[in-house]
Amino acid sequence: MDIKSQIDLVLKKHRGLNYIESQNIIIGKLQISDNDFYEIKIDLTPYPKAFPKVEEVGERIPKKADRHIYTDSGSCCFTTRAIAEILLKTKVKSINDFIKLIVIPYFENNSFYEINKYYLNGEFSHNIQGILEGYKEILGLKNDYKTLKIINDEVRGNNTHISAKCYCGSTKSLKNCSSGKHFKNYRKFKLIDKSTLTYDLVQILDFLIKK
Repeated sequence: MDIKSQIDLVLKKHRGLNYIESQNIIIGKLQISDNDFYEIKIDLTPYPKAFPKVEEVGERIPKKADRHIYTDSGSCCFTTRAIAEILLKTKVKSINDFIKLIVIPYFENNSFYEINKYYLNGEFSHNIQGILEGYKEILGLKNDYKTLKIINDEVRGNNTHISAKCYCGSTKSLKNCSSGKHFKNYRKFKLIDKSTLTYDLVQILDFLIKK
């Protein structure tokens, strides 16, 4: 589906939104439920290479890192760059998918936070620690060293073969370890751009050294 068709679909499904072609933005009220909405601006410029940039412009969410807002730009922090790249290559195939699968759950989680003072679905830590936690979730690991090793191996072009021992350190092959779960995780991991892996690895190592 071309971009224009994707935008038309979004405007059809979300009547409170409008598209401003000169700025390549979607702006307006996004209905979350019958009695809940957010005023938002979606900058489509980064898409489809990256998630569109979304701002909550109604000043409902404080511009604080612990409220999942980038304090420098005011944009919503949905997830890590690496996870976003995986989602764009697997589940998020259109702007409407992005709104349905990423944007609406984000604001639903914020509405839950406003009432309960905690996030329903949990959250990553902020900054570099959160990036590392994102990779651990992708790979299904808990150990920092093992996670960094597989990132480093990928950056260096050292792939883990399906019949080799699993990256988790078990004696089972990657194909069979954890009932095939780690192989599925590794396939998702392989979708991350090498430039992202390289950048994140440098940032994480620098963070851990200074920690």
